[in-house]
Amino acid sequence: DPPSKQAIAGGFQLLRELNALDEDRTLTRTGRDMARLPIDPTLSRMLLQAREENALSEVLVIAAAISVQDPRERPLEEQAEADQMHRQFHDKNSDFLTYLNIWKAYHDKMASTSQNQLRRFCKAHYLSYMRMREWRDIHAQITESLRSIKGFTFNDKPAEYDAIHRSVLTGLLSSVARKT
Repeated sequence: DPPSKQAIAGGFQLLRELNALDEDRTLTRTGRDMARLPIDPTLSRMLLQAREENALSEVLVIAAAISVQDPRERPLEEQAEADQMHRQFHDKNSDFLTYLNIWKAYHDKMASTSQNQLRRFCKAHYLSYMRMREWRDIHAQITESLRSIKGFTFNDKPAEYDAIHRSVLTGLLSSVARKT
């Protein structure tokens, strides 16, 4: 079955919001750059902005996290314990930075332990080992794609809070909400 007219119109609207198409539905330069990345348009738009903001390393981690199911587990019978363990990753200003904290803790542990110890770390911290691996795999695949395209360089210095969030925001414009 062909897609519905509403789905097609929604796709064009999203591409216009991301600055991939102009008003005449012509592909823009941004759209051409986005098309070179074999990922969801919202994620490719984030990464293009991150390149400009010098925040590619951090935004790539966040984009990969958005692509997979949240690795945090919260078993019904252990919700309080899971919440307590997850608090150590929490960033009071940003859920996106919380992803970076989880990523860093996991990779710090991965660098210094065996696979069995890493599994135990995940279990103790209520993180799904399989989802963490999936997150790493997606990250590696996107990294490989970015390295094959001229102009994408990873930042050595940590990106600033605003640069990370401006980058993420460019891909999630339709999801913007106001905190009251």
